[in-house]
Amino acid sequence: MPKDFVDEFFELKQGLLNGYFHPIQQAACGLLIASMGLQADQIDKLRRVLDQCLTDALYTVLLGLDGCGQIGHKQVDYRLSDELGNALAGSGSVSGQIEAAAYEAFHSHDRA
Repeated sequence: MPKDFVDEFFELKQGLLNGYFHPIQQAACGLLIASMGLQADQIDKLRRVLDQCLTDALYTVLLGLDGCGQIGHKQVDYRLSDELGNALAGSGSVSGQIEAAAYEAFHSHDRA
């Protein structure tokens, strides 16, 4: 289940990134990008920068929720469960599973 949880974060990242550069359904960030009047190669570079920024932010949050990293200035062992009460983080039996799934999802070359 931690993998499913992480996959939702990865899908969130992809959806945000695609929305920023969608010609019709632009979010506020997309409107700012469109107003910059960038050339195609500049748009590609900006997309890669934003892709990495979203990866860094979401990966950091996931590691923080798993107790494997800091969110802000504190590292806390959170107890995280799904709606059925199944532990995703914070239990000795699942500790580190979000970290492993997050690394695979966000840093695997197969999903890039």
